[in-house]
Amino acid sequence: MKTCYQLKSSLGFVGIFGHEMDISPCCTWSPHGLAPHIKISESGETNYLNWVKLRKEVTDERTLPFDERQLGKACFNCHNYLECSDEEAVHLPEQIHNIFISMYPSPCQSRCIYCPLCRDGSFDVSKNREQTQKTFQGIVNTIKYIVDRGLIYEDGHIAFTSGEISIHPFRDQLIKASGNIPKRFSSNVFNFSQEIADCLSVDSRSTINLSIDCGTSKTWHKIKGRDNFHEIIAHLKLYKDHCIDSKQIELKYIWLPGINDSIEDLEGIVHILGQLDIAKIIISDNFELSPEEIHAGLDIFKDIMTQHGIEIVPINRISAFF
Repeated sequence: MKTCYQLKSSLGFVGIFGHEMDISPCCTWSPHGLAPHIKISESGETNYLNWVKLRKEVTDERTLPFDERQLGKACFNCHNYLECSDEEAVHLPEQIHNIFISMYPSPCQSRCIYCPLCRDGSFDVSKNREQTQKTFQGIVNTIKYIVDRGLIYEDGHIAFTSGEISIHPFRDQLIKASGNIPKRFSSNVFNFSQEIADCLSVDSRSTINLSIDCGTSKTWHKIKGRDNFHEIIAHLKLYKDHCIDSKQIELKYIWLPGINDSIEDLEGIVHILGQLDIAKIIISDNFELSPEEIHAGLDIFKDIMTQHGIEIVPINRISAFF
């Protein structure tokens, strides 16, 4: 038998309005089709109960051959879909470990060269304005329903990854609905948000994550399309001043061979980590690159980080090379 930790305890608001998904336990897509998903409504209770129903229906398909599955075809070959006992497969806890919000359109000021969303208009919140507002109101209502009823574990969290949360029109409502649940903010740090800083200052489990991707202003401009690198570093230092622990700031390096693999950039990110009292770097890959392209130059990255005592945390496909 097989099951997946995300199917058991993740509730995600994922996709682009109109042609993909709304609520799903998964954050990934598959060659076999979209991950199991349901449409979102404005009722928080309806959305939660439909998610509970979806988990059971996908789990009930676990013994069916691929061609007979209606909901779980995308689970095949997914790296999260792992062998387990049948007893473990059918155990679906009532509570949720994590909620993640990655719904578009959502605004973002950055124009990262590896991001397909800034090329297809997914940042334009004026598109389908009425439907956008209804959908995000449904997200707020669902989070509030879950939090108010204690349906999320104490060690759970809510991740905000829709565009740039600091300028999102539903920022305040989403944060308020989350109550005291630990929050994980993915941000481009173009702005300093007092609302985010306040969350960091009251709970050491809350974090802010920036894909910094470089160590120099020249490379930042090339990757992000904006010449504001020094402002970014200043904002990171402000966030650090509000943190209980410097580990609440997470920096990620999306590996782009030929663009951000110079010695200058790698030494630069080491210097920035030192300024922020951080001894860890997350490294990920550009999904548009082949595995062969991803691997190029990684030994230099490993050597420089290791020399300076920086812990490397690889995620996604690049993990295979560590």
